[in-house]
Amino acid sequence: MRENISASDVTYVAEDGSPSIVALWNGREIGKLVYVDQGDGERLLSDVFVEKKIVLQQSLWANLRRRFSPGWGIVSASGLGIGTQLVQRFLLLCQQDAIREVFGNVTRDGDDSQPFLRGWYERLGFRIAPLDGRAEYGEVAYKVIWNPQGQQ
Repeated sequence: MRENISASDVTYVAEDGSPSIVALWNGREIGKLVYVDQGDGERLLSDVFVEKKIVLQQSLWANLRRRFSPGWGIVSASGLGIGTQLVQRFLLLCQQDAIREVFGNVTRDGDDSQPFLRGWYERLGFRIAPLDGRAEYGEVAYKVIWNPQGQQ
């Protein structure tokens, strides 16, 4: 059983009143962006998460089969642009809500385990604001800041 996820099969939902945008595939949540309104036109991008392994079937038979055939019935949502779509939809929502500034933090462990994040945020239009000194594990390594075009 090898089923693949196609980017065109993913739908994105921003529920009214909920500070999140969810990526759904076959009705299952496979990605999520969470934010917090800070007031005064500022919004914190709290977290972006995309499932790396999605188990297609949960049953005794499927679990036993996976034990002898690792990877059976498991697909990945990585590399399909789901995180990028979540952030782009979030930034559109920020523009609609007249948000002046979006900011987020990347921790040292996040930076170490996912070194592509800095370039990814820059490609999405964020400025990188490094902090003074070397962050300890779990501490903020750098901030990401986004302003709608034409605003500083």
